[in-house]
Amino acid sequence: MTVQPTGPGLAERSVLAELTGLLAEVTGEDERWAAGVTPASRLEGDLRLESVELAALSDLLARTYGEQVDVAAFVAELDIDQIIGLTVGDLVRYVVARRPVTSQAEPGGRAETGATAGPDRTAGTGGTAGPGGSAGPGGSAGPGGTRVGADR
Repeated sequence: MTVQPTGPGLAERSVLAELTGLLAEVTGEDERWAAGVTPASRLEGDLRLESVELAALSDLLARTYGEQVDVAAFVAELDIDQIIGLTVGDLVRYVVARRPVTSQAEPGGRAETGATAGPDRTAGTGGTAGPGGSAGPGGSAGPGGTRVGADR
């Protein structure tokens, strides 16, 4: 088994890459546009994100990282000046802070023993998996997930 380096920098870079792709998806923009997205990019002022696009992004982030990542609720707690100044980096930090803390698989990844995996992910023995995921013996699977083991 290969152990991947962990830490806030890696987590933030990973979430930034995923978030940039999701932003391009909800806005219909191309890779060239996405290449210009940085943590300092303001959602409204720089990226011109509309409210329907923010709602779509919120939904995609919840499906990717789990229901604990509720961007709509996060934004609802902000005042108007904070909303206007909201950056991609602010969202990255929000997502990183809300992800499960136990050996979580990155998007598209696999979590090992005792770990938590998000939607459409696989968790090992004793792990939990989100919607569409599968969990090993002793684990639990979310809606649409498959629990793998002798007692299934």
